[in-house]
Amino acid sequence: MRVVLLFLLTFLSIDCLSQTRVHYSESPQRLNKKLDQWHEGEITLVGGTAIEAAFAINPMVEGGLLKVKDGKKLITLTPYDIENFSFIDKEQDRRRYFESLDVSDDQQALVEIIYRNEDFELHGIESVQTAYTYYIDNGSRWSFSSNKFYMFFKMGGEYMRFSRKVFWNLVYQKEDELKTFKKENNLYLSSPAHISSLLNYYDLLINEEN
Repeated sequence: MRVVLLFLLTFLSIDCLSQTRVHYSESPQRLNKKLDQWHEGEITLVGGTAIEAAFAINPMVEGGLLKVKDGKKLITLTPYDIENFSFIDKEQDRRRYFESLDVSDDQQALVEIIYRNEDFELHGIESVQTAYTYYIDNGSRWSFSSNKFYMFFKMGGEYMRFSRKVFWNLVYQKEDELKTFKKENNLYLSSPAHISSLLNYYDLLINEEN
C-alpha cells in the first residue's frame, strides 16, 4: 500500500491533476497570515496521549508541521509525533480531521481525512511551493506561494485520484438526489468542504433506507 501511495504522490507532484486541484498564489504577507491561523482543537500524540491546545498548520514543510502553543512557548510537532488531530474550521463551517500516514517507506505526512465510511475514504494533502518572479517596473523580486490541495480516494488498499466520474460512480445509488442537493445548495466538486457535505448527505440517505 505504501508503494501505491508513493507512486500516487509522485504522480501528483508532476502536476497531472489540474481538474482536482485548488490552486492560488499569495504574496509573502498573505502567506504569513495564512500560516499564522490558529485553531483550538485536540491532538493525539504517538502513544495515545490526547491534549487540547491551540495550534497552526504549516504545510510548507514536506509532510507538514504543527506549531503548538504551550503556555508562552511554541512547540513544533512533526508527523512522527502525532497520531491525529482535529479542529473546527470556522471558514469551512465543519470539523476537519487529520491523521499521520505513511506516504512512502521513509516518509510520513499529515493527511486530511475528508470523508470515511466502510467502503471508501477521501483523503486530502496540501502542498505549498515557493516561486519567484520579477517586476520589470522597479526590478524588485517578490516571492509567491503556489498552494495546491490534492484529493484522492482510498478503497481497500488501493488509491485512486479524485475525479467527478469516480465520485458519481461511488454514489450512483443516490446520484439523482445528490445532484438535486448539489444544485439547491450551490455546491462544487472542486471544494473539499462541499464534497464533505455531499458525502454526509449521501450517508443520511443511505441510513434512512436501513
